[in-house]
Amino acid sequence: MAVDMFNGLKIGEFARLAGVNLQTVRYYERQGLLPKPSRSPAGYRVFSSDNLHRLQFIRRAKRAGFSLIETPGGFDYTGDDCMGWMREVGFKETYVWHLVGPDSMVVGIK
Repeated sequence: MAVDMFNGLKIGEFARLAGVNLQTVRYYERQGLLPKPSRSPAGYRVFSSDNLHRLQFIRRAKRAGFSLIETPGGFDYTGDDCMGWMREVGFKETYVWHLVGPDSMVVGIK
């Protein structure tokens, strides 16, 4: 199903397409892994295709055995800082994965 970029998706349809439950979507919002969605005139959360792609990526990473460092509001460190710390604690491979806009995440493989 294509996401209608004009109308977006309400939380129930968004969660269904991403393969998660509503509580997971809300949790990831609270943790800052998903940006706060826009709101419809009626006050419903409206998720974009970028939000859907981000959540699908997070699910794939978790299924592949990656752990997610969840920090509310993100943090102010560079990708190089994070990759260095990850190598210090035993990650054999690390890289920066650029997400939507200025966001990125550091991925580590043990």
